[in-house]
Amino acid sequence: MTATRWEDHARLAGTWVWLARAGWLVVATLMVGVSIAFVPVRWEQFLRLFEQDAATLAQWGWRAEIGAMFRTLVGLILLTSSAALGGFVFWRRSDNWVAMLTALMSVSVGALFNNLTAWVTIPPAWFFPVSIVRVGAPMLVFLATYLFPDGRWVMPGSRLFCALSVLVTLSWTVLPDSPFNIYNPAQYTSGVIVTAGMMLVGLIAQVYRFSQTRSPILQQQTKWIVFGWVFISIAFGFVYLPPVFFPELGQPGASRLLFNLFAEPVYQASLCVSFVTAAVSILRYRLYNIDVIVRRALVYSAMTTILLLVYWASVLVLQQLFRAFIGQTSELAIIISTLGLAALFQPLRRAVQDAIDRRFYRSKYDAAHVLAAFSTTARDEVDLDRLQSELLRAVDETMQPTYVSLWVKPRSE
Repeated sequence: MTATRWEDHARLAGTWVWLARAGWLVVATLMVGVSIAFVPVRWEQFLRLFEQDAATLAQWGWRAEIGAMFRTLVGLILLTSSAALGGFVFWRRSDNWVAMLTALMSVSVGALFNNLTAWVTIPPAWFFPVSIVRVGAPMLVFLATYLFPDGRWVMPGSRLFCALSVLVTLSWTVLPDSPFNIYNPAQYTSGVIVTAGMMLVGLIAQVYRFSQTRSPILQQQTKWIVFGWVFISIAFGFVYLPPVFFPELGQPGASRLLFNLFAEPVYQASLCVSFVTAAVSILRYRLYNIDVIVRRALVYSAMTTILLLVYWASVLVLQQLFRAFIGQTSELAIIISTLGLAALFQPLRRAVQDAIDRRFYRSKYDAAHVLAAFSTTARDEVDLDRLQSELLRAVDETMQPTYVSLWVKPRSE
């Protein structure tokens, strides 16, 4: 693989360039237009939403209009930033279909999460135009995830996974009673879990691509996308999974009000970060090296997922045990689970980091182990010739120079 920014087959030429540009402008304008036109409807919905907690708002000295204004403004900021970044990438890289796909994904996701997300009730008159955005945006996300940055299907089975993801998102409109429909309140739990699974597979596809490519440029581009994808995946879990496990978020009170005020804006902010990482990956990836950020993001996202699953499972098991032995649940289950998680944190962090280093940062992992072994040898070895041999071996294995030699200053008489 040559060290080019884009593979030759991803470039467009002649008539295809102009057709692709025209199509991009039509789709982007349609999605942004639908999202903006729906703002007055969404304003009324926000107003009714916060009026349900008017008593709590009054205690804070707020009115329902303030909550509605805040949510509307955050959505418009997201739409503006996504459209600006997508338009800029389109302007700079409109001769490459992968770049155009990524730019259109940015615009469409901004249009979707401006005000058309899963918790939004759509009036019948708006069903068709809103469905274009609700279905088109996730489709573009999955296509871009599996094909960025070089337009190749790298992970085995990636075509199948991408096709399944596209079919699931299409079923949200074609089959509204589908158990995978995240837009159907009755199927919200199963829809969120399936969507989270599709996002996880997309992240795995990008990580696999990074591990397989030998092009430093493509690796650097993939790092930026992986970082953005990990960031929004974590935010997705913290925003859309709590209602599944904590039904009290649907009950009147301060918890529901805070969740309605800040949960989705947090996810919208994470999307802004992902748009920036996508733009940097395409346009300015050479300026920055984010190995440390990506490495830590992978470690702590994996840890967060594992710890949440362990905590949830341990609480369920312990509550069942308490119910079996004393006939009722106990707060002690939560205390024990919390203490267990605290004890598990450091061993789990080391294990996860070791596994990620072995799989994706093998050279650095091997170098660290070689240097650790040499430090032990240098501390214990008294034979100078053997120490010199070990030093040469350590330098050769960690730095891999073409030639290495060692000169030792003779001891003065």
